[in-house]
Amino acid sequence: MIALRWILGLSTGGVLFGTIVLTMVASGFRKSFGASPTNPLIVALPYLALAILFAGILLPGQRWLLHLGGLTAATVLITCVVRMSDISLVGILYSVLWLAYYWLAAWRAVPTP
Repeated sequence: MIALRWILGLSTGGVLFGTIVLTMVASGFRKSFGASPTNPLIVALPYLALAILFAGILLPGQRWLLHLGGLTAATVLITCVVRMSDISLVGILYSVLWLAYYWLAAWRAVPTP
């Protein structure tokens, strides 16, 4: 469980950092060609999803964050399956790992003392 948290936490943090850098570079590159700006909702949704998933990993004691993260991971999984491409396999793998973490953290039976 600890190893799964580390794997998911490091990969989520890396993707979040990479996405921020990519958005900043792409925005400047896009403006240099005089293209219209992208919809802010399309830019903000990946950040919101990553923040929710990262919060569920950092604070596993907050069950509402785990449930919200599970819903987010299921949404990402469905989106990746519907819009299948090569890179979607990474999203599918990540979502399956996150849902396994969710099941272990939120739904496994805790023995009573």
